[in-house]
Amino acid sequence: RIIHDILTFFQSSYTEEITSTLIEQKYGCNYDYINRLFKKATGKTILAYLNELRISKARQLLSDGTSRISDVAEKCGFRDIYYFSRVFKKYTGTTPGAYTLYALSRFPLWLSKQFPDFFIGDAVPFGNPLQISALPVFLSDIGSIPFVPDRGIHKLFQCICSFKGISIT
Repeated sequence: RIIHDILTFFQSSYTEEITSTLIEQKYGCNYDYINRLFKKATGKTILAYLNELRISKARQLLSDGTSRISDVAEKCGFRDIYYFSRVFKKYTGTTPGAYTLYALSRFPLWLSKQFPDFFIGDAVPFGNPLQISALPVFLSDIGSIPFVPDRGIHKLFQCICSFKGISIT
């Protein structure tokens, strides 16, 4: 019962600062005892589970490329961006910045598979996932639309749709 309550609490409060003292006060038990119960039930310590949850949420936010890394860290419960970067790299094997660039570089490939008749001729070489450095060339091929990586995937999609005269809602 207590483990279920903790999991529910984490799902609703992962954006807040969660300390061992807070957990002790909230559940009326010693933190080490709760942590042992938690690990026995989930296979992870409280901190490991909370960090995995936060990094999972951070990956979702970073994937669209529209949020700054410091904002994502804050939204996911990390008050220190350097600690966030260390934890992110520990769980994903890459830095938040590199993860965002990779997600952005995969977007044109995904887009071409979703809308195969969306592109003019062979304007985009889709044999391999495009690298972020190839995106300005891709955009210049279809009409000189400027691309700034931190504008994000949604902005890129809006630019392409606008150029093609496709209305998006």
